[in-house]
Amino acid sequence: MTTALYSLCAAGAWVAAGYKLSATRKLRDPTVAAVCVTLALMGMVFTASIPPLRVWLDHQLTSVNLGVLLTLLCVVAFSTSAQVMLLLWTNTPENARGAVRNRLIALAGVVVLITVLYLGAHPGPHDHSFSRSSAGSLGYAACLLIYLAALGIAMLAIARLGWRYARLTGRPLVAHGLRLAAAGATLVLAYCVYRLGTLVGSWLGSDMARLETLSRFIAGNGALLIMLGLTLPSWGPLFVHGFDHLRRYARYQRLHPLWLSIVAERHPELVLDRSTARALRRFAPGELDFRVYRRIIELFDARLALRPYIDPAARERARRLTRHLDEHERSAIVAATELRSAVRAERAGAPADHEPPEAEEAPLDGDVVSALAWWVRVARAYARSGWVAEALAASTDAPADAATPDSPRRPE
Repeated sequence: MTTALYSLCAAGAWVAAGYKLSATRKLRDPTVAAVCVTLALMGMVFTASIPPLRVWLDHQLTSVNLGVLLTLLCVVAFSTSAQVMLLLWTNTPENARGAVRNRLIALAGVVVLITVLYLGAHPGPHDHSFSRSSAGSLGYAACLLIYLAALGIAMLAIARLGWRYARLTGRPLVAHGLRLAAAGATLVLAYCVYRLGTLVGSWLGSDMARLETLSRFIAGNGALLIMLGLTLPSWGPLFVHGFDHLRRYARYQRLHPLWLSIVAERHPELVLDRSTARALRRFAPGELDFRVYRRIIELFDARLALRPYIDPAARERARRLTRHLDEHERSAIVAATELRSAVRAERAGAPADHEPPEAEEAPLDGDVVSALAWWVRVARAYARSGWVAEALAASTDAPADAATPDSPRRPE
């Protein structure tokens, strides 16, 4: 599980770093540079932490376990880089300059201390257990304490900045990203507390190595949340656009049974593109916005063509039955009743009313989005609404079998 998680995080970090580098020409912008450095450092951390790769590196460096030192330094550098990135996000470069400089100076000091203490402790090359490795070496324990302190302070700062500025920013994606980063920092902070406990436990003679996998899983997920949060403003719009496209596609498919009933079968002359009537053509993903717009036009045209056959009694019955519903749901049910009654009358050869009543007014906002949402409600009510079935069954002009299996009775 750890190998899969760390491999996924490493691949995601390197892909995000490469995408950011290839998509921008503003590396002189300190914010963009901080993003790229943060992602690259995260990629290095997860790559060096993948268990098979770590074991291989361990066997290549048999004298001193430099793989662990590299991981420790990259983690500290990543946490500092993430702080710098958040400072540049939430402040102007001029206001953030002093805080950024202080953090970089602190990073340099921590790197020197960790390196000196680690190399002076001469840790064994084949033991990656946090608690066992620190039990017999005061220098190595001091190195890990400095590492945990630096990481914990950085995570505390990231969590504080994230939760604070998420409430202040007016950009939803930035706010969500800050919350994700803050949540990830909170997880990593919990990891730091646990690691501190393992250090104390090792000094007291308690071996907590059995929880190594769980602690790495918590740290990995925390770092993953930080990475997702810091990059959300970049990839978030693409995700939102893709989700909106899928939602429009699903709604377009939901219109097909209604379109088939009142347009293709009853008034095929209204079909603007005959190829859409083919069975598989409607599943094509291309030109979705144009096809949705055209389908809505055809449905409105068919509704107008069926207007002379509307049963006023069924419509009034539907209005009475749904008077307690909200405006959008009530309008859709009444419109579906009108269409069902009109299709039945036209199919039965009933004479057209040359002065037909006005059709139910659709509560639209004047855009395609609201029209699509309304027609989806109409299509659902047309297919299976018990209110529609009851209104048609109670109409004096409707046939006795108006309630079909597709239109169950309204539950009592």
